[in-house]
Amino acid sequence: MIVTKPWGMYEDYYRDGEVVFKRIEINPGHAISYQVHKDRSEFWFIKVGRGQFKFSPDASPKENYSVAVVEEGRSIEINAGIAHQISNIGEVPLIIYEMQFGKCEESDILRIDDPYNR
Repeated sequence: MIVTKPWGMYEDYYRDGEVVFKRIEINPGHAISYQVHKDRSEFWFIKVGRGQFKFSPDASPKENYSVAVVEEGRSIEINAGIAHQISNIGEVPLIIYEMQFGKCEESDILRIDDPYNR
């Protein structure tokens, strides 16, 4: 299943209630929302491109966050409760393979900040 988003798209390869495996493609100059998940953790593998990863384990994620540049071959573990966002700062689509585990529902997204006002 392919799902189009304002920042690009994602394609599910596998999904059940406890595990999701998907391919995410973020267009140059775009970003996913700054978000947190209560009931699931994620593992990302950067396959293609260059991104800026913003994250915060703090209770005030809008004020206290860190930023790291991530490139092809880098992996990122995001535990439940960690606020996170990735922006494509490269010139080609940023391709990420994502595995979610825990209670995997799209409704488990709390958007802290969203460039697309969703």
